[in-house]
Amino acid sequence: MKRLNKYAHTRMKRLAAALENYHQFQEAYSLHRIRVEIKKLRAVVQAVAFADRQVDIRKAFRPIQKIFRKSGQIRHPAVTRELILVYGIDGVPLSSVADLQEAQDTFRAAVPFYITQVQKFDRKLAKWLQSISAKDLVAFVRKREKLIKPVFVPAFKPTHLHQARKRIKQVFYLSGLVACIKPKDRKIYSRLEKAIGSLHDKETVLEFLAMLPGSTDPSSVTRLRRSCSEERKSIRAMAVHFYR
Repeated sequence: MKRLNKYAHTRMKRLAAALENYHQFQEAYSLHRIRVEIKKLRAVVQAVAFADRQVDIRKAFRPIQKIFRKSGQIRHPAVTRELILVYGIDGVPLSSVADLQEAQDTFRAAVPFYITQVQKFDRKLAKWLQSISAKDLVAFVRKREKLIKPVFVPAFKPTHLHQARKRIKQVFYLSGLVACIKPKDRKIYSRLEKAIGSLHDKETVLEFLAMLPGSTDPSSVTRLRRSCSEERKSIRAMAVHFYR
């Protein structure tokens, strides 16, 4: 499928470019782009694995997954620090957030090797994509859609929202290549994904604060918990309206 092949190759080029930019400038945005492109590639990999079970693509993807994990060791603490400031949480010593310098230096030193791994996987993926049809991709997107709905109806499962968000992203990334989802449904998926992402950010901060008992202003934590509760209700209402 030419469109899928082009999409995957574009992801590879942008991933390599984001790695090179981080190597030169160590910008937070480049790190963000690295992780976004890998998430999009992961959707492609899972679609290939779904369509052709004889292909051991998951094993070949492991070096790219390693880049994702290593970048997360920098990205997650940095985002936590930013969110603490954004949400106005008082009494948190920012020194309690992991020191990033060592992880940044280690990641930066490994970038040339990571780029080589990306180029190798690009060549392998191009070969595997030749056997994937538009019909295969539609079937994968439809299956992912079916896995999303049970998180919201008939019983709302808030502990499964993060997994649902990953599946929504995959549907959103790939459905545009085969136009198998109505534009209005794509808009709702986009709204759901963003809402769940906002909730996840707040829950991440609450989990971090739970590891620092006694050092945080209780009113700030209470306010954040209340906001999480309201967002869960809003997400559920949005989903119920969508699936009714």
